[in-house]
Amino acid sequence: MKFTVIITFLLLLSLQGFSYENNKGNNKNNKSFCGKIIDTNGQEISGATIRIVELDQTYFSNLEGQYTFALQNNKEYTLSIEVLGYLPKQIKSTELHLFSDIQLSSL
Repeated sequence: MKFTVIITFLLLLSLQGFSYENNKGNNKNNKSFCGKIIDTNGQEISGATIRIVELDQTYFSNLEGQYTFALQNNKEYTLSIEVLGYLPKQIKSTELHLFSDIQLSSL
């Protein structure tokens, strides 16, 4: 079981690097967001899936629960955040600030 969890986290980390590479070419029309996915006790949640619905783009929180992505300025996007053991959450990009922690509630 531990081996499966470790492999899953390594896979998620490699995908996080891939999503970062896709965002390196950001321009002035984009706004970057970063923060942490946390639980109701303030503990970081690793491996959370963050999907930007309108763009069909997916990002993941790293082992420290951190995420980063960029979105086009002056547009509203829907973010869908999901992770095993927690209630899914949807928020609008207009609710985020440059540094925003997103809190999830456990099931």
